[in-house]
Amino acid sequence: MGILDLDLYAPDIPAMLGIAHTKWSHVWTLARTTGAHTRESPVEHEGLFVASTGFLLGEDQPMGFEASTLELLARHLIDEVAWPALDYLVVDLPAGTSAVQHVLAPRLKVSGAIVVVTPQRVAHLDTQKVVRLYQRLRTPVLGGVENMAFLRCPHCGKEVELFPPADQAHTIWEMGVERLARLAFAPIELQLAALDGLADQIAAKLDAS
Repeated sequence: MGILDLDLYAPDIPAMLGIAHTKWSHVWTLARTTGAHTRESPVEHEGLFVASTGFLLGEDQPMGFEASTLELLARHLIDEVAWPALDYLVVDLPAGTSAVQHVLAPRLKVSGAIVVVTPQRVAHLDTQKVVRLYQRLRTPVLGGVENMAFLRCPHCGKEVELFPPADQAHTIWEMGVERLARLAFAPIELQLAALDGLADQIAAKLDAS
């Protein structure tokens, strides 16, 4: 499996995997006009292949690029990485309807999208725009994951809402997006337990599409 981290302003996948690049960089080569053309290899970590701007920058280094350069960087990560044979390539995208989605669509055959939303109205409003964008790009939306849906009281076990929830009529669920998982605000170990079986569920949807 591979992960393509296209969240260019916040490339946190390397840090989450414990393979962050700490040294600041000051020179990047995104294109060559002469000489031999060599594609970059993804970083391998415990059998997972990763490409990210997080390997080009220091972990705490700001991304000080103009928008046009960011699009060039996105194209570089999509076109210039020599992926091995993969069963699946997961692409992590920034929130909202950024230019990255438009750069990605014509360059990769996207089999499906999973959207992540929190319960409040503004989160659903923004994610509705994302769903409509994918519909326009003819990218199947396989479902959604509701993150930070509640906090479970450690004393009585009752679910406590962290955010005022959106009215059902104003949610992505009313658009026909299937809710694949509902995650508590909890340590990662508990969240992973709640996601048990989700990968198989998504794989089945991809195989059926």
